[in-house]
Amino acid sequence: MSKKSIRLDSDIERSRHERNWDKVVELSKQLSATGTKLPDNEAYVNLLLAEAKVEEILHQRYFVHGDNSKSVDAETYKYSKSELTSHENILTNICQKEIKERAFLKEEATVLLGKLHYICGEFTESLNNLNHKNTELIFNLVKSKQDASPTDNSLRLMRLTAEVLALRAMCLEETNPSVVSNVTANLDESFATCTRYLLALERHRSTAVGPLSAGPEPTYVSPLLEAAVYKTPATHIKSGNVDTAVDQYQRFLTATISITSALSVRQKVATQLAGVLLHRSGKYRSPSSGDGARKTAGGGVGNWKKSTEVFVPRCAREEVILLSVIGESLATKDAVLSRAIEFQTLRQRTIDNASDIYNNLTVSLVDSGQYNLIVDTYDRALRFSYQDFYMWYQFGLSLLSAGRPSRAIDVLQQCFQLDPSHPSVLVLLARTNLEYLNRPDVAVDYATKLLDLGSVNPVLAARARLVLGAAQSALAARAPTHADKVKHNKSALTNFRRANELDPRDNVALYDLALFHGINRQLCEALHFVGRALKLHPNHLASLHLLALILAAQGNLEESYKIASKTLEEVCADDILLLFTKVKLARRLGLMESSLSTCQRMLELWRASFESFLSGDQTTKPTSPGLLAARLEEQFASGRFASQPLLSEESLDGRGGSTSVPLSRIELALSDVTNGSRGGGAGRQQPWVLQNQIWVAVAEVYMDMGDFREAESCLAEASNMIPMSYSLLYQRGRLFESYGDSEEASRCYETALSISPTHAPSLVALARLRHRAGYHGIAFKLLRDVIHDEPSCHAAWQLLAEVLQSQSDNPERINSSKYLLMALQLESTSTVVPFSILNFIISN
Repeated sequence: MSKKSIRLDSDIERSRHERNWDKVVELSKQLSATGTKLPDNEAYVNLLLAEAKVEEILHQRYFVHGDNSKSVDAETYKYSKSELTSHENILTNICQKEIKERAFLKEEATVLLGKLHYICGEFTESLNNLNHKNTELIFNLVKSKQDASPTDNSLRLMRLTAEVLALRAMCLEETNPSVVSNVTANLDESFATCTRYLLALERHRSTAVGPLSAGPEPTYVSPLLEAAVYKTPATHIKSGNVDTAVDQYQRFLTATISITSALSVRQKVATQLAGVLLHRSGKYRSPSSGDGARKTAGGGVGNWKKSTEVFVPRCAREEVILLSVIGESLATKDAVLSRAIEFQTLRQRTIDNASDIYNNLTVSLVDSGQYNLIVDTYDRALRFSYQDFYMWYQFGLSLLSAGRPSRAIDVLQQCFQLDPSHPSVLVLLARTNLEYLNRPDVAVDYATKLLDLGSVNPVLAARARLVLGAAQSALAARAPTHADKVKHNKSALTNFRRANELDPRDNVALYDLALFHGINRQLCEALHFVGRALKLHPNHLASLHLLALILAAQGNLEESYKIASKTLEEVCADDILLLFTKVKLARRLGLMESSLSTCQRMLELWRASFESFLSGDQTTKPTSPGLLAARLEEQFASGRFASQPLLSEESLDGRGGSTSVPLSRIELALSDVTNGSRGGGAGRQQPWVLQNQIWVAVAEVYMDMGDFREAESCLAEASNMIPMSYSLLYQRGRLFESYGDSEEASRCYETALSISPTHAPSLVALARLRHRAGYHGIAFKLLRDVIHDEPSCHAAWQLLAEVLQSQSDNPERINSSKYLLMALQLESTSTVVPFSILNFIISN
């Protein structure tokens, strides 16, 4: 054999190992053109050409990116058969003729015939070839050389062995799917051989002398190998052997493999393992535990990473996060950033791979409350997925969860531009503007667009009507004139009724309708609709809370207290809103011990939910599983607490309505100046607002009991949290009034009003002091301001009647009896806390 032929043979073997089939075809033609009349040369060239064609079809039609999950239709099999008929005849002739010089040519032709028959859908014939004694000869050769130094040829034969085992399993699935044990055994052996091949390839490349090759690294991992790696654990999962599958995943990932073509496989395996761990139940076993027991199918492979310096997960959630972070790094490492149309397929593949990773990461991080990390993750993902709706949508949801509604609005608007007909985006845009940013007018615009989409979908139209009703109700609360208030209330009622008509079985629509009537003091209608809502959903927390408020407004305090207590016992033990309501009800009934025990429960919940968060250990999940830990923490972080809808000082101290100024933010800013110990900005200070209000509630209980010393201690504790809280200053003014110090009480009320100029209880209390001091004109002006902003405040109407009776020269004195009657009417429908502490619900 000439030197040129020897060099060509060497180059051909290297190209076959590197799966560079174009190069193989080119070199085969050169070998044929040399004119060397060596035995078996023609057969060898024909085998190479057939191999290149078979591998090309396998990759393009059957195992795209290692995925053979999609069924192949009969036309594809027929088309492949027509293309490969000539190659089949050639390979059959090679198997039948006598080979003199080239070792294992006949054996390789037999294996290649097995692949060819599989491509043509001839699974029985394929299985016959793959089980042939010629194939076993290759297996024996690979086993005999597995301890020797790897070469291009030995590595290629090892890969071929793994492919044969995988094809055997797939053919068995097609011909005899009931023989699960044979399928599993072949897949396990293929998985183990594939891992050994990659480890041997790693050693071979690390010991190679000189540069390995110019240009990008060859694709050593064939689509069949990818299919074997993915399919083997999946088969065990399907059979119920989840532990075995997890072991195989973990052993593959802990193997020291850094080959570029294997990185995408490792990334997908990491994603699959993360998904399995998320859905798996039972005792967790870390990758480093039980090495002896872990030598399951695919065991016996060496060269595992063993070091005391590597991070070892302690629980499934930690491993899922670790796998997702590794997967993200691998998926985005070579992400295609070019916007050119020819890279669209590659760019979409990167997005698809990354989406699965981000889904796993999101689920695991949400469980631990790490919303900011989720935000950062999707922010990075937009580098290569700027036109992908799903990425933008998840980014917007993560921003909302992280308490960043202003930026979330921008992201959701981008989602709207990408898909204007997506109803969830419109719902989120409307809700965010309404509940977080206090922009009901903008919410109305998006709700109108949602209504246009829902013209043929009654359920979607009902949701749109609920959004419109909630937004119109918010506009009514801030309307400057009575006519505007009536107009918006009428529109809100129409939309709520229409939502109920469109979806009569929707308890949310009935609840919203009941809440609207409750806010407008129409108690009989509110009771009727909340009763219907509870028939549809007896354990609906908001409906039960609303029922308690309605009964309290009707004067049935004992029944209201029983419902609140029963709801806390049987439905949700840690709903902070209902706990505050229970404290108010117990005070009205004179159950001071119950009030104190409820306040103690709130403090315990606060400690369980926020202590680790405020100490800086944000990796610790709040221990309380209910609304305080989950629902309120999200609202506090977002600042929604400060802008009234869920829980605000205006509602808890007895003042309803809406305000356009986020007063709690003002308090926080002032408190930052007066109390430097509470740093960290408004987001981290919001839990202190809650604790401040709990201590204020305790102080109120002690004042009702006449224990002013304890009340003063509680207010001092509250002052440590938020010293410039206007509700705190109001209660401190009450305390000074109890001591008979009217001057200091007036100073407290005035300070509270400098923070919140429309705080009705402080205005009424200050007017009362001015009235007692003989300043009836000032008291009259203060009370008119209260009534203008808060016309349902019965205390203001009653005191106004008293002031007018003291003013003989005031022409409005003749209306004092009318004002007193108004006060009595309003008092008869007032509840312990205003209905506005409850939110309108837009979706379940």
